[in-house]
Amino acid sequence: MLTEPEAKAAIEAYGIPVPRTIVAGSVAEVAQAAGELLEGSQAVVVKLLSKVVSHKSDVGGVVLDITTADKAAEAARSIETRLRARSPQVKADGYTVQAMVARKHAQELILGMNLDP
Repeated sequence: MLTEPEAKAAIEAYGIPVPRTIVAGSVAEVAQAAGELLEGSQAVVVKLLSKVVSHKSDVGGVVLDITTADKAAEAARSIETRLRARSPQVKADGYTVQAMVARKHAQELILGMNLDP
């Protein structure tokens, strides 16, 4: 299973645009990344980074519409708290921070692939 940054790199290699994603290993790095991205965006998203959890929203691992670096740090802490409560055996590999992309009538796409000999 690919992590979000790995999947985005593969998608981008085929010429499909993806939002800039910053990988953060700590709450402090989340705040720093959010501050950087908020210079050119109205809001950011903070997501759980995990090689084990494929559907981040199922464990409360996605926080949308964050407008300050402090709120981004708070979001990362809340993601960690929810993850511990719902899946105590799973440890976060970090977080991803990206500019919030808002599109009317947008749909989430989850793509799964397998190599079947």
